[in-house]
Amino acid sequence: MEKLSVKKPFTILVAVILVLVLGVVSVMRMTTDLLPNMSLPYLVVVTTYPGASPEQVEHDVVRPMEGALGTISGVENVYSTAAENYGMVQLEFVEGTDMDSTLVKVNSALQQVSASLPDMCGTPSVIELSMDMMATMYISVGREGYDIFELSAFITDTIQPYIERQNGVASVSPIGLVEQSIQVELDPAKIQTLNDKLLASVNDQLDAALKELEAAEAEVATGKEELANAQSTFGSMLADRIFSQLSGTVLETAAQLKTEVDTLIQQLKALRHEITDGATGQAVDAIIDNLTDISELLEKDDLSVEELLAASGKLQVIAENLHALLEKIVAETPEGDTAVAWGDLVDTVDEILATLTGITDLLDSVPDILAGLEEAVAGLTQAQLEAALGFASASAQLASAEAQLTAAKEQIETARQDALSQANLSQLLNISTLAQLIYAQNFSMPAGYIDDANVNSWLLKIGDTFGSVEDISGTLLVSMDAIGDVRIRDVATVTVLDNAGTSYARLNGEQAVILSIFKNSVVGTNETAKNCLTAFEELEEKYPGTKILTLMNQGSYIDLIIESVLVSIALGAALAIIILALFLKDVKPTLVVAVSIPLSVMFTLVLMYFTGITLNMMTLSGMALGIGMLVDNSVVVMENIYRLRGRGVSAARAAVQGTKQVAGAIISSTLTTICVFLPMVFTEGMVRELLLPLGLCIGYCLTASLIVALTVVPAAASTMLRNSKPKSHPLFDKFLNRYGNFLNWCLNHKAIPLLLVIALLAGCVWAVFNTGIVLLPEMTGDQIQVTVVTPDTLTREESYQMADDVIDRLLTIDGVDEVGVMSSSAASSMMGGMSMGDDGYGSYTYYVVVPEGTKASEIQAITDRINNSCTDMPCSI
Repeated sequence: MEKLSVKKPFTILVAVILVLVLGVVSVMRMTTDLLPNMSLPYLVVVTTYPGASPEQVEHDVVRPMEGALGTISGVENVYSTAAENYGMVQLEFVEGTDMDSTLVKVNSALQQVSASLPDMCGTPSVIELSMDMMATMYISVGREGYDIFELSAFITDTIQPYIERQNGVASVSPIGLVEQSIQVELDPAKIQTLNDKLLASVNDQLDAALKELEAAEAEVATGKEELANAQSTFGSMLADRIFSQLSGTVLETAAQLKTEVDTLIQQLKALRHEITDGATGQAVDAIIDNLTDISELLEKDDLSVEELLAASGKLQVIAENLHALLEKIVAETPEGDTAVAWGDLVDTVDEILATLTGITDLLDSVPDILAGLEEAVAGLTQAQLEAALGFASASAQLASAEAQLTAAKEQIETARQDALSQANLSQLLNISTLAQLIYAQNFSMPAGYIDDANVNSWLLKIGDTFGSVEDISGTLLVSMDAIGDVRIRDVATVTVLDNAGTSYARLNGEQAVILSIFKNSVVGTNETAKNCLTAFEELEEKYPGTKILTLMNQGSYIDLIIESVLVSIALGAALAIIILALFLKDVKPTLVVAVSIPLSVMFTLVLMYFTGITLNMMTLSGMALGIGMLVDNSVVVMENIYRLRGRGVSAARAAVQGTKQVAGAIISSTLTTICVFLPMVFTEGMVRELLLPLGLCIGYCLTASLIVALTVVPAAASTMLRNSKPKSHPLFDKFLNRYGNFLNWCLNHKAIPLLLVIALLAGCVWAVFNTGIVLLPEMTGDQIQVTVVTPDTLTREESYQMADDVIDRLLTIDGVDEVGVMSSSAASSMMGGMSMGDDGYGSYTYYVVVPEGTKASEIQAITDRINNSCTDMPCSI
């Protein structure tokens, strides 16, 4: 390889240019993230249960889901949360579990258990935890002259959609957004007022009908008086003869009717105890009493036709009402002997109705009766007979009319009681009915298009939606003749509500809205953050008075890491060049080594890009670690080539021989270092996903440095060292002589170096066991996050006030520019933009913004001042 590189230097030059070009393209197209893309062995199942208490959620939702999901293969631990309105089950799987196949198993188990969940439960949602569920940025939005309601509408309609359209943004979730809603609450006082109007109208109508009946009764009384006068004028003897003859027929009919009425009374009394309904029982008792009165009337020996007809009229009404009541009882009575008995009772009532029909035909038999009295009335003239017949007919008609008027008055009183009991809007209008009426009228849908003469199409819609509170208040519910139109404002109170008291988000102590921005899995964190920052500037320019403050930005951590790596590269290159220049005392070999450093880095980036490794904290840390070893191979090769060149060997031969002599050493050294990171390939789970990119990056760095040392360094040395001359190194020669003497002493006193090595080993072992272990190292950036937890005994308002007091303390600290804060429960429930509906309080997350350009040492001083300033507060900080 080294011989080919020396013979074909232009080929090596082209390869170097190609690597540089590919390196630049790779840097421009590589994805930058805070951490590698890790598949966490966790699944979260969330099930909503509106209106349920935590105890209900635990019993009806969480426990069945635990039983179904806990049996899935690979589940190591199950963690459950039962809260108001929802339940959450978190499944932890063993390391190395295939989460794709596990997700299918979980969905199958949920389909089986969903059938046993309450009907009000929503469909269980499965969430696969990933690093993308962490918010990329937190920003606070404000606008001059806007109150919280206007600001919320402005963010919802303008800011949030604009940010969501940026490349790399998956979703934007607002925290502290105040939303208004309309509450429609039935007002009992208003409903009672309408009931009073309705009752008054019903009374007026019934009173008018009663007055008409009283007028008819007066006419009947007048007719009876006139009939009595006519009969007395005609002669009492004739009337007595005729009516005495009729009395036999009347008594016979009354006796027959009495027998049927008594039979009906006995049957009703026998079956009365079978009636369990109170209202029906009272109605039957009233009928029995009325039938008893009629039976006593029918027992009179001097019963007249008028009395028989009056009793028949009353009995007619009672029988018809009883007939309808009995049909209802028979329909509701189970099959059996009792049902048969009630059916027999219906037959008895039918017989009575038939008898009553015969009584109404009594008047038709009067001429026949009179014909049988020819001898008794032989001396009467035809006109007298017709007059007698007219008197009898009129008397019967008046009696029948009087009976019907009496029955009608009883019906009006019954109707009055029924109307008064039913004239109640509370029974007709409840919250469910009101909601249905509101939803039905808040409706709009497209109904097609209409084409005009200009060949334009116009969208046609039917229905309309509410546009204001007045529209809802004026919604027509019902129109009644008695009280007119009834609208929502007549029966309910319409109120505008907001959720300002159930969410906490502040900026410098003022109510604010905080947006959490989540990136998608395709675009890198750094690119997403840059796109968002550009969008913020555009929004502030487009909408004057708008201020968007960045509270947390993951991209700044990536910039910090990239800057750290670049500084490490620059320092490593500078130190390598300086040290090499001191030892070689020649610029040309120093330049060769200096070029090999960025070339190796570019080569490493090309390998990372084509193997799908992103730029993140772990890979950049691996690159920073590998940069320290990048120059080792090149320095070894260059020093050996320079040594041979100093002995008079030609530049080309020195390049080939010098590289060949140390090739085995640098190759074995490089492979040995790479093998240190080889076990990372055999790890599983999150450890593999986190550390494998680190190991690969270090391996790529060492491989690139090895290839550059075996190709680029000899090719460059064969050209640049042609005219070089050996330099004297007196200082280095003295160091070599002293080192030789020290080495001879160590060989003569072997026990001492061995004891020192053993002591060093023991010290290293002690240090390992006493060194703390963390997943990721601490980094000092330009952002400070403070977590505050208030005591559990505080109310929501008291907890919010204490959180405000902490803000006031922080704003007085030197070095603190602005403070944004939000409820930690709201932030944690926004994973991936999904809200659990938790409006808890007591824990708050503060983002402290410091002046731009603040150094790391100053950041630490500010955090110390924060801790010292809040020590006297009764909350955990």
